[in-house]
Amino acid sequence: MKLAVCIPVYQVDVCALVRQLHHEIEQNKLPVEICILDDASSQEIRATNEAIRPLCATYVELKTNLGRSGIRNQFLNHTQAENLLFVDCDILPVSESFLRNYLHIADAAVVSCGGHIYPDTPPKQSEQLKWKVGRERESRSLDVRRNCGWKSFMPSNFCIKRAVFERIKFEERLSGYGHEDTLFAFRLYQKGIAITHLDNPVRITDTEQNQIYLQKTEQGIRNLNHVAQLLNQDGEFERGIRLLKFYRQLKTTGLLPLFMGIFTWIESPLRRKLLQAALPLCCFDLYKLGMLAKVRKELIG
Repeated sequence: MKLAVCIPVYQVDVCALVRQLHHEIEQNKLPVEICILDDASSQEIRATNEAIRPLCATYVELKTNLGRSGIRNQFLNHTQAENLLFVDCDILPVSESFLRNYLHIADAAVVSCGGHIYPDTPPKQSEQLKWKVGRERESRSLDVRRNCGWKSFMPSNFCIKRAVFERIKFEERLSGYGHEDTLFAFRLYQKGIAITHLDNPVRITDTEQNQIYLQKTEQGIRNLNHVAQLLNQDGEFERGIRLLKFYRQLKTTGLLPLFMGIFTWIESPLRRKLLQAALPLCCFDLYKLGMLAKVRKELIG
């Protein structure tokens, strides 16, 4: 098989996504198979997604949750396709030729990334934080993504040669939410494997409560610090990640204690305002920087 669409599912109805992909495959007789791995979703979600089982070459329900890295790595055990196209379960392709666009460059590109976008219409205020961050920070133009290379990698929509993925997998020592994709992209970069960016986006369809998204962000900062430790505080990596770069600047200029003193005073009101999605994203960046400083201080003791 030329291409396998690998969809890790957790607590999301993927019927619309699978039907759209299957329609393109059938209409164009594409050498593409759909593979679903459910990462121990609830029985209700499993019952809903059961309707699309006949459309999939592989449909497996795991009894134990493997997490964001483990579930992606697991696809190597369930397909022999030479190209693996990973798409998140909470997306819909924008283009009607979504799969054909990937097949067109499959022979030439080792890793390709199509990008993602968020809806133009904002969700309700209690769900706007993730939407704001996504639109202003993640929905980058093709030119911007090409200029940023590995730093623009997004796991919601990317294709990789099986032979490469067998050598460079997602890091399963990272638990919870966040930055397994950052480490994965940097390891590709270290091996000299270029990421081909193309204009083939998916649209994020799922929404998330501000409180849940902020909790995930906090977990992601702990993971980012763990990634930096795994890489032995690699200077190139830290210069490539804006949050780590700002932290290093505070530390080297001797301003870190002053910043921590100010953050201790403003942390609680800042968090309350972020939960209301009532602040510009520069305040979200400030909060993340403060959380990183707290995490590193806790580790030092």
